[in-house]
Amino acid sequence: MVGRRYGGASTPAATRLFAALVIACAIVGGQAGCSLIGGRTVSQEESTETNLANQRKVALKFINDYSNPELTALRFTDEGGRPGFGASWRVNAVATVGGMDYKAILATDFWGGDPLPIAPTGAAPGPVNVTFADGTSETLE
Repeated sequence: MVGRRYGGASTPAATRLFAALVIACAIVGGQAGCSLIGGRTVSQEESTETNLANQRKVALKFINDYSNPELTALRFTDEGGRPGFGASWRVNAVATVGGMDYKAILATDFWGGDPLPIAPTGAAPGPVNVTFADGTSETLE
């Protein structure tokens, strides 16, 4: 039986070992490559100042996009950040609409979360009390 060495395997053990090492290196390299951007890790938190500025920016975007006069409050539950390579900045929040709280994920390019009540057609947003992650608050319109 030619070519059936090393316990009956159809490929030599050295080839299998080499393939296993290549796969292991690819996994480790992929993990390291995805966590390093310009010499800093993705999981490194943005500065508090940057996060607060982004919170204000996404709050204004959410208020204008949702445009529901029953939206009365928006409370950020964490500072926010980028969850991975290429991901947009995002933050968790709680939106109060018509006296009910809804979990929301607000990002610089989208927002989502719990289904919100439908805003009245042509409605303009009212003043919204925004509480930022550091505990400060501001009324935005």
